[in-house]
Amino acid sequence: GATRTKEFRRAGPGGTEQWLSIERREIEPGNSLAGSIVSVIDITERKQAEAELLRATERIDMAVRSSALSVWEWDQRRGTLYFDAAWKSILRESGGEFYQSWPDFAATVHPDDIEKAKASLTDCMKGTTAHLSVEFRVRASGSEWVWIHAQGEVAERDPSGRAVRLAGTNINVSQRKLAEAEL
Repeated sequence: GATRTKEFRRAGPGGTEQWLSIERREIEPGNSLAGSIVSVIDITERKQAEAELLRATERIDMAVRSSALSVWEWDQRRGTLYFDAAWKSILRESGGEFYQSWPDFAATVHPDDIEKAKASLTDCMKGTTAHLSVEFRVRASGSEWVWIHAQGEVAERDPSGRAVRLAGTNINVSQRKLAEAEL
C-alpha cells in the first residue's frame, strides 16, 4: 500500500517507556523508488491514557461483578432498555446481557408499582429530581415477585435539554422488604 503505520514501544530518556507511531507514505503511490515521507510521532501520552482507561474499566467491571448490582441503560431514541447479565440472575433466569423495549419491561412490573416507577422515571427525565431512586416489584422466573431498588440518572440530553439516555443500577432488595414486613 501507499501508506503504512506502525506503533512500537521503546526505552525513552532516563529509562522511561516511550511509544512512537511511525508513518511511511510513498511520494508516488506504488513507486517505492520515488521516495517516501516518514513521520514519527510520540504517542506515549495517548498510550498511557488508554492504559489508565482500561484499568479504570476493569476496576468498575470487577466492582459490579463482585456486588449484587445489575447495570441498565435506557435509550429513549431507540426505545430500548439494556440489561447486563446480572439482571437475568436477579430474575433467576439464565442468559447474558439483552435489550428489551419499554412496553415489554413495563409488563414485568407489578401492577401496583408501575405508576410509581413511571412517575420516578418521568421526574428524573424532566429534571424535577437529579437522580432516579425507586423500589418496585418485577416478575421473576416461576411467577415470583422480586423487589428491586433502581437508581440512575440522566446520562445524555439532546440540544433542547430533553433526556434521551439514562443509566443506573438495580439491586434485589427482597430480603430487606421481607424483614421489614415481618417487623
